[in-house]
Amino acid sequence: KLPPTAIKEIVNYLRGEFSFIPSLADRLDGIEKRLVRLTNEQAQVMDALGSNEHLLIEGNAGTGKTLLAVDFAIKRATQGQKVLYLTFNKNLAHNIIGQIEPNSNLKIINIHALFGEYVEVDVDKMNENPQKYFGEVLPDEFYEYINDLNEEQFAELQYDLLVMDEGQDIIKPNYLYSLDYLLKNGLEKGHWAIFYDEKQNIYNPEYQDGMELLQSYHCTKFRLFVNCRNTVQIGTYSSKASGISLTEFIKENGEEVQKITYKNEDDYCKQVNEVLKYLKSEKAAMQDITFLAPKKYQKTKLAKAGIKVVELGVDEDNNALPKFATIQGYKGLDSKIVILTDVDDIMDKNFSKFIYIAATRARTLLYIIGSKEFWEKHE
Repeated sequence: KLPPTAIKEIVNYLRGEFSFIPSLADRLDGIEKRLVRLTNEQAQVMDALGSNEHLLIEGNAGTGKTLLAVDFAIKRATQGQKVLYLTFNKNLAHNIIGQIEPNSNLKIINIHALFGEYVEVDVDKMNENPQKYFGEVLPDEFYEYINDLNEEQFAELQYDLLVMDEGQDIIKPNYLYSLDYLLKNGLEKGHWAIFYDEKQNIYNPEYQDGMELLQSYHCTKFRLFVNCRNTVQIGTYSSKASGISLTEFIKENGEEVQKITYKNEDDYCKQVNEVLKYLKSEKAAMQDITFLAPKKYQKTKLAKAGIKVVELGVDEDNNALPKFATIQGYKGLDSKIVILTDVDDIMDKNFSKFIYIAATRARTLLYIIGSKEFWEKHE
């Protein structure tokens, strides 16, 4: 028999000891692949959509509202129906357009751009008071425009189906009055499906009035419960930090939420660069990283620190840099890795909703960068 030392030498020669540690990028890719699946609940909603004319579909962040809405709209457009897919956020509309095959029966557009296609935007009035102009003046002018059309023009303008994403921001009476004309047989007898999350309403003080109007049309209501976008760690943290219940998740385990503390502006710059350096070393792609802040890039600590980014909607083909968007401008969108910054500047009255919206944008990894004072206040 071979002596033990010889056996060990042969074994080591044939199969030496080694270990494999997957990179962060590999781990995140694996998590993401397992997250991309429909829940039974969503599948049931998709089947039900075909047999109901008036649908109100509510769901928390990450429950697949946009996925369902886009799928429904595409199927109906493919069947020959003329479909209007409305969003509030222009970035969301552009993102959807960029991800699907063009279809002449399907129009995807944000509501203010829709109004602006028929009514010339008054730049002076807009600059004077943007909130009033887009919330009152422009929709009223569009309503007047529609009422002046002859029968033939009116028929050409109408749609067979209205699909509304981000419904919580659009459901207000003066928007709905115009949409009533755009939809064949109106909101009362026409075909519509509205996807919404009341907890993400940051623009529409008339939400309740709009909802009462819609519910007067004998609609069918569904509620989506299961979060299939975020890992358990991100979903749980988002819920606790915002105080908003996210109920159930697809039980996909992931990386812990990373809470970064900085002492001053120099330390902030150092901390952000260290995070980016680490992500690069772990093979994370820069285009998979999105910085979110409650203000425009030029006013953020990122800009002061000289951290280069690609702003959402500007030169987005540049994949060498991480992306940047405001929290408000990123509603309805998501990113594999989110770095939430300038959290100290979120106003107390907006804190819960902004944290809820921002944190749930992260699919697999979330960083939050705050001052020592911030973490003490929001322990």
